[in-house]
Amino acid sequence: TSDPLVPNQVLYQAEPLPFRISHLRDFSSNLTPWGGNFVAGFADFIKHRKYFVCVSPATLGWYEYCFGWIPENPSQADLQNAVIAMRERGLKPTGINSAITCWNAYTHWLAFPETKCGPGCKHPKLARLKEPQNNMPVYSEQQIHRMVAYKPSNAELRTHLIMLFLFDVGARISEVLSLCADSIDFDNLLVRLDGKGRSEEHTSELHSLRHLV
Repeated sequence: TSDPLVPNQVLYQAEPLPFRISHLRDFSSNLTPWGGNFVAGFADFIKHRKYFVCVSPATLGWYEYCFGWIPENPSQADLQNAVIAMRERGLKPTGINSAITCWNAYTHWLAFPETKCGPGCKHPKLARLKEPQNNMPVYSEQQIHRMVAYKPSNAELRTHLIMLFLFDVGARISEVLSLCADSIDFDNLLVRLDGKGRSEEHTSELHSLRHLV
């Protein structure tokens, strides 16, 4: 209807709702085995994570990989069979645990999209596998001093600078490689990093790199 207070109005006919929305009527006959409504799938979950949770593109790509191991409406047995298949392919427990985290989030979202997962949830879910406790090799203090004092050639300068930046700031290699000049505050010795999950992180450990950056 037109508004008499607004001159020169142009009225347009309302467009019909998209198919998915206009047909979301009664799905009580299409319940999943654990009690939730099965009205969504992989694509819907990925869109929800992208637009509402704001996960990174790398995480979205990981979701797509994980979903390649399970059906769109997985049962408990489907999840267990996926783990067996991954173990038979030689995948490590750390990688499988990341997939389990993805699957558990997906099955919970299918059943109870408005709540957080808890011990009382009855949807299919897996416990994490036991991971081996490996001691990661690290550089000794003497090795770090030798690397800092090293005089690189012109061809080695970029690699040497990246190594020093990693030592000084403790950033991830992806964060260092995507760093821009305007992310560095030379006056206050601060660097702004786009952290994991697009979170912004700050650090102030640029003292030994000020003459190089």
